Order: sequence, then C-alpha cells, then structure tokens
Amino acid sequence: MAKILDILQEFLHEIEQDNPYKLIGKGGTILSLFYLDRHRESEDLDFDTTLERSQYQNIESYFISILEQLKSRKLIKSYIKGKSGLAATNRYHMNIALETYKTFHTKIDVDFVETAKSPEKKGELLYYPIERLFIGKLITFIARKEFKDIVNCANFVA
Repeated sequence: MAKILDILQEFLHEIEQDNPYKLIGKGGTILSLFYLDRHRESEDLDFDTTLERSQYQNIESYFISILEQLKSRKLIKSYIKGKSGLAATNRYHMNIALETYKTFHTKIDVDFVETAKSPEKKGELLYYPIERLFIGKLITFIARKEFKDIVNCANFVA
C-alpha cells in the first residue's frame, strides 16, 4: 500500500524527467526524501520558481498532467483538485485529495522568487542544499511553532 510520501516521491520523479517550469524543491518532503532517509511522513510539496507569476496556470496544468500520469500508472486511483490559485503572498496553492486504498489530503505550494542560488540537481528537478533547507525550517518554526518543524531541525543534528 502506497503511503503519501511514496506518492509524493513518484510525483517528484516525474519532475526529474521533465521540469519545464524550473521548479526548485524545498520544504519537509525534499528534506525527508533527499537528505534524511524518510525521517518523517511529509504531507505536501513546496517549490520555488524564478518564472513570472503569470505562469501559475501553466504550472497548475503541468501538475495535473503529472497526477494523470500517476493515475495511468495506477499509483493512485483518482484525484480531486480542490481550491487553487494565487495568494496575496506571491504564492500559488493547490489542494489535492489523492485516492489510493484511502484518501490522502495534500497540497502543492509554489513561491515565485527573483533568484535561486546554488540549487542541487536530480535529473531535471532542482532542489535546495541541506543548509538552506535547515535555515528555512528554523525560520518556519519561529513563524508557526509547529512540532514537525522542530523534528526536521532535530534530524539535522542527529
């Protein structure tokens, strides 16, 4: 039975094959999959892109095409795209319900940034180095004080 982290890993694998929107992975899922040996069951995907905000609908269509690929490969039975769109914070959000043996609720966030310094690369997927992810998690913990952000930080020093 596929867990949400398995599905998100397959989603990222599709981006490794083709990344037309220069997506740069960040956040807990990238940290868990690329650096900390799946230290926790992360629930969402976070990206940066240096493209213009006006590309958000094309990026959304790209994400839908990846979900269709996962469905055709029978990794998910179906999906429902929930609320999506641009936020006032210069961020694109898309909520998704993924059906496998149960329904997983997840989201994808994309921040539109001016520059992205020194990303790593796995296939076509770009992602931030561990030091940048660590600093990002510290900042996130200060802002929202969620336990999962401390778990992320603790795993850096473990």
